[in-house]
Amino acid sequence: MAKKNFCRDRMMKTWSKINYTLGMVLVSAVLGCNKENVSKNSAILLGADYRMCACCGGWFIEIVHDTLRFDNQPSNSDVDLNTAEFPLKVDVKWKKKETACMSDLIEVTSLKKR
Repeated sequence: MAKKNFCRDRMMKTWSKINYTLGMVLVSAVLGCNKENVSKNSAILLGADYRMCACCGGWFIEIVHDTLRFDNQPSNSDVDLNTAEFPLKVDVKWKKKETACMSDLIEVTSLKKR
């Protein structure tokens, strides 16, 4: 009978260690998440948005086969959008704009030539 209790106790300690480890991994994953949901991608600047509507304007950019728009160039950018020849390959850090008038508008936080 003592041997059964020993095995059960040992198994319970092992499961406790496993549960503790899984719990710590889960906590680390939750705390390590990027709360701003900023993505980094290779992209292609396509040019200016010359449409004349209330929610238009800015520049078109193709990111992972989606054509999106941004309206403000980040200050740390090495791209001059007024003199650039399009299409232009770039690396971009961006996130969806929460208060966008149209769903294709993003906020660009970094824009660098490739």
